[in-house]
Amino acid sequence: MTHPLLAAALLLLTGGAGLAWLFHILRKRRTEMDRRFGLLAKAGLKPSAEGEQAAPTLAGAGDGNGPIQKFFTFGAGYSWGMHASAPLLIIVSLLSAAIVWFVSAHAVGAPTWAAVAATAAAAFFGPRSVLIRQQQRALREFGNLFPDAVDMVGRLLRAGTPITYAIQVVGNEAPPPVNEVFSAIADQIRIGIPVSEALDNLSKTVASPDFRFFAVAAIMQYSTGGNLVSTLEELSQIMRKRHASRLKARAVSAEIRFSAYVLGSLPILVAGALLVLDPGYLAPLFNDPRGHIVLAIAGGGLLLAFLTMRQMIRSVSSE
Repeated sequence: MTHPLLAAALLLLTGGAGLAWLFHILRKRRTEMDRRFGLLAKAGLKPSAEGEQAAPTLAGAGDGNGPIQKFFTFGAGYSWGMHASAPLLIIVSLLSAAIVWFVSAHAVGAPTWAAVAATAAAAFFGPRSVLIRQQQRALREFGNLFPDAVDMVGRLLRAGTPITYAIQVVGNEAPPPVNEVFSAIADQIRIGIPVSEALDNLSKTVASPDFRFFAVAAIMQYSTGGNLVSTLEELSQIMRKRHASRLKARAVSAEIRFSAYVLGSLPILVAGALLVLDPGYLAPLFNDPRGHIVLAIAGGGLLLAFLTMRQMIRSVSSE
């Protein structure tokens, strides 16, 4: 009975991957065609006082994957930094659903309704976790490089250049992903959007508190005519101190994280060793309905402990 199910699962995965790849190719061609039409339209675009033009979209903000990424990021709030392709998301969804269905329905013997619910949850949260990890990685890289970009803006302002030119220089010279954000601001300014509005738009797109502080400070000083250079210097020092504090907290919590990994993996390693050395010893857990309850309670306890320790560690060391 297991072999037909595995064959059906493999066939489903292969067919889904093929359809996803075909969808990606068609979507890529359509996106490229839209991009070329946009360039042609932008060549004859004139800035208007009402700002009716569509502002350039920020790279990595979920504009390239269409409804698939929007589905898996429903309720996330921010999509900047999420750049996984549609075929990858579909493949991860199918693999997560197949693994959870096999474990819950066949290995554990859970009821059909519970297996279906767990499979649906895995199909949704599997790709979502991939996107969230990509976003967190992009935010970490952005936070590490952003103080240098703020210093660059401050030095250019001290040299007498306007803030619009300073933003354009940072967009051209800064490493990614900082250059993507400042290039998007420069593009919006280029088509006639005011500096304050462009900064506010990007601060709502990028889920970075540091960039939000920079945008608010720049908007206030730019509007009132204050000393923006000294404000940016203070802001860069504060961001560096915060980053150093996070690194210190992460180093202090390294032992706790290692202990959590060891303690969490011990039950799984011991169960695997017993299945290899004496398979009949754990047979009641899989054959008896009461064993299913024990397995569910044990898995839930391990998951709750992992989430609790993860939240405690992230409260002092997260970005």
